[in-house]
Amino acid sequence: MHLCVISPEKICFDGEAEMISVNGQAGSLSVMDGHIPLVTPVREGDVRIYLADGGVINARSDGGLLSVAKEKTTFLAEGFEEAQDAV
Repeated sequence: MHLCVISPEKICFDGEAEMISVNGQAGSLSVMDGHIPLVTPVREGDVRIYLADGGVINARSDGGLLSVAKEKTTFLAEGFEEAQDAV
């Protein structure tokens, strides 16, 4: 699926992903290609983007709005910061 993650500061991610997992209003919410269209608020918490090449982007969000459409999924994040790799 095509995924775009946008914060007030920048476009944080714009590309192909297998899945995005966020904190929805009623608990964890994961969206994959073919998901039914929806618009839902997202709560503060961890975000995981599973990439088509098998990689994973771990991040933290201050919440926002997730929009799922047939051709594109968009996460409008109030704040978005990728986790730093542990040493």
